[in-house]
Amino acid sequence: SQDGKGLSVASLIVGIASILCGIVPGLGLIFAIAGVALGVAAKSKNGNTLNTVSLIVSGVGLVLALVIFCLTGFVIFDTFIWYYI
Repeated sequence: SQDGKGLSVASLIVGIASILCGIVPGLGLIFAIAGVALGVAAKSKNGNTLNTVSLIVSGVGLVLALVIFCLTGFVIFDTFIWYYI
């Protein structure tokens, strides 16, 4: 079906954007969640190879964004704690 292929392509594009924007703490996370959501929606319509690739790329973007988000939080928290001690 054409609709499922369009969702797969959209998920792939948003997943790539999440990897590229992964260094920005909140932005990469938003793109990654959107990419995974689009990939799951496309998977329900049809399970083609493009959809699987888009889910993997979005998943990698999600992991990268979460790691960057956590590291940024630790650095900010650590700086905040040492400033007031």
